Amino acid sequence: MKESSIKTEDLQMDNMERNSHSQQQQNNANAVQSKPKSCYIFAFIFLPPLLLYLCPSNSTALLSSTLKVRYTAYFLLSLPFCFMAHLFTQTHLPLQQRLVAASFASSSALNQVGSFGTCAFVAATVVLWFGLSSIPLDHQHSSIASNKANAKKHDDDDGADRTKSNTSLIQQQQLQTLLQDGKVRTILAGFFVTIALLTENFLVWVVSATYVPSHNDTPTPLQDNGRLVLQSLASLASFTKADLQSIRDALNVPWSLVSALATSLLCVELHMGDDCSKKRSLWGVVLRALMTLAFARMIRGISFSLTVLPSQIPFCYDRKFPNPPPDNWSEWIWVGLNPATNGGCNDLIVSGHATITSLFACICTSVSGNALFGICVWVLLSVDFLVEMYQGLHYSVDMFLGGVITSLLWKSFAHLEKDAHIGKNTKFVSLEHISVSDGIWYGVPTYVAFGVLTFGSSFMANGFIYLYLVCSVGVVVKNGGYSHYVQHL
Repeated sequence: MKESSIKTEDLQMDNMERNSHSQQQQNNANAVQSKPKSCYIFAFIFLPPLLLYLCPSNSTALLSSTLKVRYTAYFLLSLPFCFMAHLFTQTHLPLQQRLVAASFASSSALNQVGSFGTCAFVAATVVLWFGLSSIPLDHQHSSIASNKANAKKHDDDDGADRTKSNTSLIQQQQLQTLLQDGKVRTILAGFFVTIALLTENFLVWVVSATYVPSHNDTPTPLQDNGRLVLQSLASLASFTKADLQSIRDALNVPWSLVSALATSLLCVELHMGDDCSKKRSLWGVVLRALMTLAFARMIRGISFSLTVLPSQIPFCYDRKFPNPPPDNWSEWIWVGLNPATNGGCNDLIVSGHATITSLFACICTSVSGNALFGICVWVLLSVDFLVEMYQGLHYSVDMFLGGVITSLLWKSFAHLEKDAHIGKNTKFVSLEHISVSDGIWYGVPTYVAFGVLTFGSSFMANGFIYLYLVCSVGVVVKNGGYSHYVQHL
């Protein structure tokens, strides 16, 4: 017995040694494999620029120092898209990380082979795909309709026995339940954003009309140290304004963010990806985004109204507003109610462009949850901001504060997603069972919006935004609740 127990212990020890030895060999193999990968990555990033700078500039067969700087800049700008393409090929990553990265990179890639309309068409197609893919099997009525039905049933049961005090108590409970519903809160947030934008539009005219030095002359702009630094850096590679604008158009970051945004919302609605993505609701994300946008635009309107900065654009007021301003109060107010489609002259702090694009970046990176994708997006968006700062369309502080304030507001409103939780048991219609009529009803507004934004004027685009809002309200009234089609609009 003792000998058998000793042999058993020896066998167990041998097995443990073999397992530990094999585990150590596996770890060594993984380490050996990981080292070349990291070396390849560093070599891919730093070796080409290093070779360009080590080349002797006095050789006629080799590149000049200016071209070295240019090619290095082009190479570094291409890296974020390479990393995004790499993320899409990683099958072990959650699905939403791969899809969001692919939509961003593909939108920018298609922009290289076509015009602005090509990239906008891709973004519109992604939006249509989102709408058709998220049609629920059971077109349930909204909480408003259910609350009305419950109230009616309660009325039938109680009849005339209900007192006036009980009626007011039930109405208060219904109102409280209604305000706690995520969909209703999101719709109310949409109206809040509309009010904030209309107020800001009027304030743009107020500060421009009351800043008298800009009416007949071009005031001296403030010293912008950020722009001076950018001009010095651009001179190293002999970049002109046209060159930098062509780079900005090639990157096409805003429309790439639109495509990534639509894909992000699709992943949230269809519960695609990891557990973190599946726990989020579309209405909660949209509510958080709308409140972020509303408060960002309110801060923007208050900021440029408190301190008026001179525009860096020569004769800006003459190009955008009537000079002299109307003396009649009705005409003066009417000018402020017209949409300032091309922006104002003194609505500088903070940048409206920076708030919108930063909000899109916050949504995309939040849904994706991939750190590498987030770094790539913010690097490309920073390049877009830098070009606008270099061109003098905004002061550097305007773009900087636009990104920072929007990001902080997005973080501070994270609790709204938890409060606006919507049920996750919705089943969706498969794309092969989509009817022709559904395709037409969902496709027409999508591609009409694409046509207006691509080929129409800015004034026409603003008109269609109001038309879409009216149509959404009309569908709500007709259906007695918030249908999926309203969500698509």
